[in-house]
Amino acid sequence: ALDLLRQAIALTRDRHLAAEFWWLAGQVHEEAQEAAEAENAYTQAAALDPGKINYRMDLARYKAGHFKVEEALQMLRELIAANPADPAPAIFVGNVLMDAGCHEEGLAALDQAVARFPQTAGAHFNRGVCLQMLGRVDEARTEFEKALMLDTSLDGHHQYANLRKHSKDDVAPGSVYLQLLLRRAGEDMPMSTRIDSTFALSKLYDSVGDLDNSFEYLKKANGLKRSTLKWKMADTRKEVQKIVGPLDRDFIERYRGKVASDLAPIFVLGMPRSGTTLTEQILAAHSK
Repeated sequence: ALDLLRQAIALTRDRHLAAEFWWLAGQVHEEAQEAAEAENAYTQAAALDPGKINYRMDLARYKAGHFKVEEALQMLRELIAANPADPAPAIFVGNVLMDAGCHEEGLAALDQAVARFPQTAGAHFNRGVCLQMLGRVDEARTEFEKALMLDTSLDGHHQYANLRKHSKDDVAPGSVYLQLLLRRAGEDMPMSTRIDSTFALSKLYDSVGDLDNSFEYLKKANGLKRSTLKWKMADTRKEVQKIVGPLDRDFIERYRGKVASDLAPIFVLGMPRSGTTLTEQILAAHSK
């Protein structure tokens, strides 16, 4: 694929088409976990077609995901100034700050996004996510409700179900809420919508104490989600080795005593989805 894209880039005289080829090359490099090559390809695409906001958004996304948060934020601020009517860069600023652990700053950015784009579901939904991270559950639930009312096709019911106050009436045969989730979980719906709504159904039944139905929907939702993943053990081993490899005995000795500190490291270990991130956040927020 990369060879064909390189040939296409070399042959085309159309800057917009060349930019698209570079962007596709960035996607291929990113999937192959070739960081430098992916960033270069996205940079080339953004430079060749600066008017195409998606190219610059992807470059900002990639930078933010590779520890270049300030560069990403600067790019997004420039996009906001150049595209004042587009809500995407304004919302993404909040997302980048949240991912960097700056939740209060992220909320402030999303407050601005909601103020500027009050009819944009994504602004309300992401603000809800940030409020949930900050423990402001009631406000988060309200934002999710606003988002789902503004955009009935939004895949946000699982997030909302985790905060919604359910009752036995919600699982009665005539329940509008139950029928909505069942319709969205149908086989004729897009996969992302089916996954979202099936997880929401599991949470609904769990909340009212019907664990048999809850488990069945959870099993189905996990199966649907797994079908979309391209996970391979070899890729995971490669990624872990990239992290662990440089941290050998020579590395430890090279930096021993460089920084004077009485603080001992705390290692938080656990299986995925077991609460390790929450534990880390609680520890990080402690005054000592």
